[in-house]
This record gives sequence, structure tokens and C-alpha cells, in this order.
Amino acid sequence: VSNFAKAGYECKHNLGYWSDIPYLGFGLNSSSYIDNKRFKNISKFDTYLSLDYKKYLLADDIKNYYESITKIDKNNHISEYVMLGFRKTAGINTADFYATFNEDFEKVYLEQINKYTKLGFLIKKNDNYMLTKDGLNISNKILADFLI
Repeated sequence: VSNFAKAGYECKHNLGYWSDIPYLGFGLNSSSYIDNKRFKNISKFDTYLSLDYKKYLLADDIKNYYESITKIDKNNHISEYVMLGFRKTAGINTADFYATFNEDFEKVYLEQINKYTKLGFLIKKNDNYMLTKDGLNISNKILADFLI
């Protein structure tokens, strides 16, 4: 939706974010995403340098090593998964959705699927739901309807 690339030259970095793949961020003000939690590293240089990262693995409470730790609950995870999935031209694979959430995409989103398919903004190819060219043009409106 927001990034164009020739076939074969897609940005693996962005595709990783949009495909719910865990990632590690290293360094000042970086972020990580692991086990449905977001970890934001310290953004103040002096504070970041003053922490003893040798003790990190032994720490009972790792909160001091991060500016924030955010647990993503199931509803937010589903909403983010769908929003980011529709950013990809391949859309959302129903089998992957089920494997991730143990939920049937077509049951969870029956109303939205019917509405946007009838309007010509959403199509299904094999096991993937994707926005049509017209759907991509109004994707923000459509995505708002898919939020849980």
C-alpha cells in the first residue's frame, strides 16, 4: 500500500513487520517484537550507557533496561495482523491467520468480507483475501472496519 517495489526487490525489512515476524532491535531507541510484546530501548544516551547489560540476563525485572514494554493482547494482535496484512498485495492468508490465532478469518470477519467483496474492494484468490486496486485507493476506510 505505502511502498512500491519491482517484483523480486521488495523490502524484506518491511515485509517482516507486515508478516508478524519477531525482530530484535539493538542500540539506543531501537525496538524489538517478541512473544507479542514490544520492547522499546532507552532513548536517552546517558541512561542507555549507564546500564550494565552484563546483568540483563540475570535480572529479575528487566523493565529498567527498556523505556517501555507493551503486551499486545489478542484483539490488538488480530487488528494489527489484519491491518498490516492488507498492506501487502498478497493480502491475508486464511490458513496463516488460523495458525496464528486459532480463529477462522472468514467467521471473524464475515460481515466485512461480504460488504467489501460486494462493493468490489476485496477479492479472494486461493486462500488469500486481498484488496483490489479500487480497494487499495480507500484502504484506510476499509481497514477501520476490520479493527476489533
